[in-house]
Amino acid sequence: MQWPTPNNAFVEGKAVEEFIQPAASGKVESGMFGCVRNNGSRFHEGIDIKATSWTKKREPKDSVYAALSGKVAYVNRRAGRSSYGKYVVLVHPNASLPIYTLYAHLSEISTGLAAGQEVERGAQIGVMGRTAAGYTIPKERAHLHFEMGLQLTDRFQSWYNKQKFATKNYFGNYNGMNLVGVDPLGYFEGVKSDSQLSVRQYLCGLPTALEVRVYTKKIPDFIRRYPHLLLKPIEKNKVGGWEIEFTWFGLPKGWRPLPVREFKPNVEGDVSILAYSPELLKENRCRQLIQKLPNGEIVTGKGLQRELQKIFGY
Repeated sequence: MQWPTPNNAFVEGKAVEEFIQPAASGKVESGMFGCVRNNGSRFHEGIDIKATSWTKKREPKDSVYAALSGKVAYVNRRAGRSSYGKYVVLVHPNASLPIYTLYAHLSEISTGLAAGQEVERGAQIGVMGRTAAGYTIPKERAHLHFEMGLQLTDRFQSWYNKQKFATKNYFGNYNGMNLVGVDPLGYFEGVKSDSQLSVRQYLCGLPTALEVRVYTKKIPDFIRRYPHLLLKPIEKNKVGGWEIEFTWFGLPKGWRPLPVREFKPNVEGDVSILAYSPELLKENRCRQLIQKLPNGEIVTGKGLQRELQKIFGY
């Protein structure tokens, strides 16, 4: 994987302050991945990379490059429609895990770039900027918002319609609510230590913070798309449920199919928590994966409920 901008500070081993652009707080961690915004209450799905060159009007002019070879999945040229501003999503079917990468707040998107087009690693796809809808990014904080991760469902519109949002979903399956990111900087650091580290190895090696059992006969398109995450094969293309391992940030990294005989009548969609890491989840409450009831029982939180609804179509 290639660093997506000309900023070589990470590659040269310099401090994060040299390549991560902080948010309004000025704290460098606010430009990194995780529960880093609004005193830990708001999640940031990627990393914000600083500019290295500017026009006479102090607008950034850094080129933005495809981090991996792949295919253009989505192009949003209308900045006012998304908090991402102008953005591009690439998918990488030939990677060890067919992840997406996302490049946001662009000032320009390369002419002719369109969904379905093949792109090579290192190809320019746009120019860094500060476009966004609903808020303003000042010149001095212009940056590339870079994400990598997995798509939750191919049927996102169905879930979206049930929520009765006031605005139209212009982005299809590449709406940010249908994407679950993984820390790009963590992966880049891993590759620095082991040049052969694949995305799949990195993701599957992340600590498990939560394990749940879902009673269902459904085989969601998520696991059809990412069969690499199966912990054992599906028997005769039928299941009686799933045991799913999640990272602290809500990525379902390990899937264990349950045999049909374990399915219980009248409990389609029931979820039970099998295990969780209090330490990992306490530090990252903004994801709302679990909640504690007044009687002390630990149950699924709003964040996990929404994610399972998207994955399984409830």
